[in-house]
Amino acid sequence: MGLLDCFRSDAFFLERLSSADPGIQSGAMNVLVRRQNSHIAERLRLLLTDSRSQVRANAAGTLGLCGGEQDVPTLGRLLVDDDWFVRAMAASGLGYLASTDVGLGTDAGRRALLLLSPCLADESDAVRSAARIAMDSVREFAGESNLQN
Repeated sequence: MGLLDCFRSDAFFLERLSSADPGIQSGAMNVLVRRQNSHIAERLRLLLTDSRSQVRANAAGTLGLCGGEQDVPTLGRLLVDDDWFVRAMAASGLGYLASTDVGLGTDAGRRALLLLSPCLADESDAVRSAARIAMDSVREFAGESNLQN
């Protein structure tokens, strides 16, 4: 993705979400997130079931950047994916989603923490680390005391 991206249509980038090349998918996701395209979250949810782990991982991480409260359980389901990279990206996405100003309240933060806590015992160091960072972000954003009530 390059300098002329601002002249390409949303349809151009939405089409590239289904590319066989994960790099093209990732670039398209980044452009669409920056544009705050209303179709991106819907398309990302479809990509979460792709047979390719790189596609699921890219979709999970990006959904965390542009999704909504309904995506907390969606990302939570990916925390048990067979691929460690998908689990790590889902944890990161969930942490970002629940620790930003996207309109999620402390309920979403509590749910995110409950979903993330089993990841602290994951077999993968990367997943454990992503979960720990995500949980710290959620706690910091919402205030530890607000999440414990």
